[in-house]
Amino acid sequence: MRKPSIRMLAVLVALGSLAGCFSFGRGHGPVDAFQFLASRNPTLGRNVTGAMNENADPVEITVVVPPSVRSLDLVATFSLNTEALITVVSSGRPVSQENGVSRNDFSAPVIYSLQVPGEKQPWRYRVSVRYAQTDATLSQITIPEGYAMSPLFSPKVKSYTVEVPWSVRKVRIEARGQSRNMQDIVIDGAGSGGSSASVTVDFSSGLSRPVSIETLAEDGETRDTYTVTLRRLSADANAKLASLEI
Repeated sequence: MRKPSIRMLAVLVALGSLAGCFSFGRGHGPVDAFQFLASRNPTLGRNVTGAMNENADPVEITVVVPPSVRSLDLVATFSLNTEALITVVSSGRPVSQENGVSRNDFSAPVIYSLQVPGEKQPWRYRVSVRYAQTDATLSQITIPEGYAMSPLFSPKVKSYTVEVPWSVRKVRIEARGQSRNMQDIVIDGAGSGGSSASVTVDFSSGLSRPVSIETLAEDGETRDTYTVTLRRLSADANAKLASLEI
C-alpha cells in the first residue's frame, strides 16, 4: 500500500473516533417527541409539544406554554423509540428521572442526558421553556402603490383611510405584526399563517370599501382588529385641451 493511502486511512480513523465522542451529527436520537401532558400538568389545560433542533449539541428543545400557566414547575414526558436511562445534568450532578413522573423547574433551561444501552456516549437534550407572547398589535400597514394613508400609521390607531384614483380597480395592502411570533394576520378574509401578510383587495365598484385586518397573537387567544377604508377620488371631469399644434 502506498504511503499517501496509509495517511488517508489514519485521518479517517481519527475523524471516526472524534465523531463517537459527541452527539452532534449522530442523526436522530432516542427522543421522538418531548411533551408536557395536561394529564400530568393540570394547569396547562392542553398538551404542549416542544420543537426539536437535532443539528445542535446538545439537541435543542423549545417549548412554548400558555401565559396562563403560573408556574414552570412541570412534569415532562419523553416519547422514546428505544429504552433509555434519563437523568438531569443541569447542575452538574446527575439526578435520576422517571419519565412522565419527575417534576423539574423549567424557569431556567434543563439539560437531560439519555443513556441508551449499548452506546458509549449519552444523548443530551437542552430544554428551554417560555411563555407564549400576547402581543397582537401591528408594527405597520403599507400600500405598496404609494397611495396616501391617513392618519399616519400608529399601532394604537385602529382606523385608516386610503384615497385612490377613480380608475383604480385593485389595491394591495401589506401588514406586519409587532411580534415575529404572531400566529396569524387576516386581511379581507385571507390569512397568512404568520407575522406578515400581503393581499390584493378588489375595489372594482363603489365609492368606498372598508377592509378589515384581524390579528391573532402567539397565545392563540389575544386578538386585535384594524380597518382600512378605501375611498375613490372623484373622476376628472376636465375635457379641455392643454394645447393644440399644427
